[in-house]
Amino acid sequence: MLMMDERNFHCWNYRLLTALLYLKEIPLRLDSIEASDKAEVEFLNKECEMAEKLIKKNFSNYSAWHYRSKLMPELYTRLPNEGPYLIPFEKIKDDLALLKHAFFTDPKDQSPWNYHEWLISLLSPVQVVSLTVEDGIKVVIGLSSKVRDFGQ
Repeated sequence: MLMMDERNFHCWNYRLLTALLYLKEIPLRLDSIEASDKAEVEFLNKECEMAEKLIKKNFSNYSAWHYRSKLMPELYTRLPNEGPYLIPFEKIKDDLALLKHAFFTDPKDQSPWNYHEWLISLLSPVQVVSLTVEDGIKVVIGLSSKVRDFGQ
């Protein structure tokens, strides 16, 4: 379907749904944790590469940008990352370079600007957005973004 209409958001939404379901299914079907982890990373890499290929073909493909923003955190939470960001800083820089080309191609197109906003949010410091006490003893902290290795 994407070969017929690469910007069809219904198709992209369905693809995201099936990709996330597939990721849940992989560990159930493979015998070892190592094989499962490897299969998940390979799948997510291929999906991100496919989305990037379609983005490079048409920077105005909002759905491909969105799909990529949903899968990249899934990918990089499965890979070792020593940095403070959810996605490695080098990858963020690579995507900023890709965005630069998109901005020069059509500065008024909102597709890359939306992705840019998401990407920059990964660099922002984490802020506490809510703080509540449950059952008189448990403190629940709401953060502005995902935090890697929060338990540590």
